[in-house]
Amino acid sequence: MKPEENDDPRDEGHNRLPYRKRADVNISQTTDVIDGGRRYFLKVPEGAIYEVGAEEHFLVGRFDTRISFVELKAAFDTRFGVELTQAALESFAADMIEKGVLEVVEDAAATPRGILFAPEDPDPRATPFRRTLFEPTALFERLMSTRPLWPVLSFLCIFLFIAGVAVTAQNARSMVAGFQLLSNGVSIFATIALSLFAVNMVSKLAQGAVAHAHGAPVKSFGVVLFFGFFPRFYIDQRKIFQQGLRSQRQIYATPLLVRMGLFGVSMLLWMAFAPQGHGLSAFFLLLGHMAAAAFLVTALPLLPTDGYHYMAALIGQPDLRPRSFRYLGMRLRGRKVPAEMTATDRAGAWLFASASALCLMVIVALIFGAMAVVLEREFSGAGTTIFAVLLLLTGLWLYSARKAAARAEEQLKSNAQQLQAAFQVGANQDEPGGQGSVVALQTPTTPRRGARAHVISVSGGRLRKRHILGAGGIVLLVILFLPYHYKPGGTFRVLPDGRSEVRARIDGEVTEIFVKEGDLVTTGQPLARLTNWSAERNIKVIEAELEGQRAVLDRLTEGAVAEEIALAQAQVQRAEADVARKRGTLERQTLLARDGLATPRAIDVAEDELTAALADLNVATANLALVRRSATSSEVAAAQAKIERLVEELAFRRAELERTLLVSNMDGRIVTSEDGLRLGDYLTVGELFAQIEDQNRPRIEIALPQTEARFIEPGLPVQVKSWGYSDRTVEGTVVFFAPSVDTKSGQPVIRVVAELSEQNLILPSDMTGFAKIETEVMPVWRAYMLFLIRFFQVEVWSWFP
Repeated sequence: MKPEENDDPRDEGHNRLPYRKRADVNISQTTDVIDGGRRYFLKVPEGAIYEVGAEEHFLVGRFDTRISFVELKAAFDTRFGVELTQAALESFAADMIEKGVLEVVEDAAATPRGILFAPEDPDPRATPFRRTLFEPTALFERLMSTRPLWPVLSFLCIFLFIAGVAVTAQNARSMVAGFQLLSNGVSIFATIALSLFAVNMVSKLAQGAVAHAHGAPVKSFGVVLFFGFFPRFYIDQRKIFQQGLRSQRQIYATPLLVRMGLFGVSMLLWMAFAPQGHGLSAFFLLLGHMAAAAFLVTALPLLPTDGYHYMAALIGQPDLRPRSFRYLGMRLRGRKVPAEMTATDRAGAWLFASASALCLMVIVALIFGAMAVVLEREFSGAGTTIFAVLLLLTGLWLYSARKAAARAEEQLKSNAQQLQAAFQVGANQDEPGGQGSVVALQTPTTPRRGARAHVISVSGGRLRKRHILGAGGIVLLVILFLPYHYKPGGTFRVLPDGRSEVRARIDGEVTEIFVKEGDLVTTGQPLARLTNWSAERNIKVIEAELEGQRAVLDRLTEGAVAEEIALAQAQVQRAEADVARKRGTLERQTLLARDGLATPRAIDVAEDELTAALADLNVATANLALVRRSATSSEVAAAQAKIERLVEELAFRRAELERTLLVSNMDGRIVTSEDGLRLGDYLTVGELFAQIEDQNRPRIEIALPQTEARFIEPGLPVQVKSWGYSDRTVEGTVVFFAPSVDTKSGQPVIRVVAELSEQNLILPSDMTGFAKIETEVMPVWRAYMLFLIRFFQVEVWSWFP
């Protein structure tokens, strides 16, 4: 290679270096027992062991055909503060190739280059889901400049947390309303992920800076996809475990304090923006509560988080969790536990391990259960597919984590064996003191013949693998851009084409029933009969009154007969005769009284009898005049009105009696259960007896998520599968969709009514299933990413003023 003259990305300095550490070369390190410094060793398969410095160890570890000179130089200069030249690098590489540590890969330029992650990951447990982003020493050095403010910031975090709790307590109702607005749709998950990502990043940076200040250098800052899909930051904590317990407590308390402070700051900012209706208020509301949730979860000592490490350092048992789980595993396998464990130690280990395992299972079940429900509810089949992919990623994450842990454990064992062998070789050397007293450098043997062929074989295998991956990527890319018929859907229930209710029109007892559940009926067909004795009695009474009133009217219109007139005249004549007789009696009593033969009392009696006779005469005379007189028009009209009222009353009573027969008011099928059609039931007016439905043309009502409203219009084809006929797909057509959003089910949905084309299929009303509506054609990637597109179009858009 030639020295670089500029930093143009097209220059050779940006090409990948064609060197790679041989796979069978082991790298190990140890601490010198005399001066406490680090010592690094390289062992080649031929048996030679070389001691190298930190710079040489750093370079060898990064030779993997994926790094360029520019990248390596930047990392080396940042790490050691010494400028690395291309000539020095080539000289070192040639020396390592001669010693059999490195090998040359001729087709290194064809090797895929890392895009996101660093080409060499110093994390011994690195996996595709856990990679180092950068070496954070310089960043933490800069953060150290704020160290005088740390005691004040710690106190301020506690104060802010108390203020946040007070704000939450005083505005609980407003916050609940805000969360209800945020919870509509799957975008809440993306917002939660973003909030937790921010909280996690700030807390890890603060923890790394404090660890660096306590003399625990953090060599890597990276990202881990928790569960295979949830991004979180992490720092290298290997040096933290080597610190004293007091330092460990301060280091692990730092992220807890930061989360408390973020909660308080977010709540105060929410309170400031909420009255203005600003979109950022919702973000701060969620950020604050996610910080509080992260604090509660990470502070829980049952999970392997900061709270557990703080507690372990506080009680002086840094290995509490692994020892407890080892003890639980021994108990479950029936193995003998160490005799030095007391009964208290055993009980504590069993309780801690059991509670930790149970807590972890509950949290995982809640997270994945909520994800499954929301994804399926919001995206139906697409949501189920997304959840299946997430489960697959989780499985791969668990598998890779276990493999990485096993590799790290094997590497530790191998390093220990190599160091032991190295010290044995050094002890057998006869050289005088110096570094040879610790380990002797053997003369390197001649590089193996056939190494080049081995390299070509390996490169050919990787090339084939790259071709397969490339072909798979092209196929996936083609699939993502294929036209796809987007079919949003939702649950449905069957609606009848027509429905009527037969209700009692009169109070009565059900004495006869002529139909049963499922019978087909026609309009006017009798269904049941009621009995009402009061109606029958009322009819008879009204009939009698009507007859009497008709007789009165006849008399008024016909007038009196001769016999009635003769009778009235005879009554007048008899009254006149009686008056003449009474008058004669009075006259005789008066004459006798003059002669002293009659008393005054006899005269008074005769006068009274005459007066009564005159009154009877007047009555008889008036009756004769009445009999002789014809009826007036008003008397006749009054009599006729009474008759008409009685006729109407009689018709109503007879119709009421006819209403005891309940008849069908439409053609259809009886859908009332047999339990609802019972003899002896007493029905009041308006009480339901039976329901009739027309099921010849079934219709369905689809509960479609409101997010799909813009795709729906009448006439779109529908595909339906019911739970009762899951083996059949029924076609239909959208005929109507509601102009308003329905929230009765707890989720905002649009009610879409579709008519099924298969009339021979009898679907019972209220049967449920799932329906898909064929809408527009779009690329596959867009159909499955609509939920994320909506999140940015609405949720993220609302954050900005």
